Amino acid sequence: MCCNGCERVVKNAIYKLRGVDSVEVDTEMEKVTVIGYIDRNKVLKRVRRAGKRAEFWPYPNPPLYFTTTAEYFKDDQRVQRELQLLPAWIQPRTQAW
Repeated sequence: MCCNGCERVVKNAIYKLRGVDSVEVDTEMEKVTVIGYIDRNKVLKRVRRAGKRAEFWPYPNPPLYFTTTAEYFKDDQRVQRELQLLPAWIQPRTQAW
């Protein structure tokens, strides 16, 4: 983004989408941060339709939460396998007293 006009065009295009809470623009880095509950592909498409070049920034770190239920259950199975590999005296008891 080269000027305040470009910034305004991008902000207006994104704010028209349902689910957008806030839009922050960093003109020096040419970076737009959108906060809200919205599909990121829709944001990208809307900015491109406004005539601006856009792409996603890579995540600096992996997410600290599970993004899908499949990953959640996959991780649960991994924990169960690791528990089975523990010596018998460390494993948690499963019987009810």
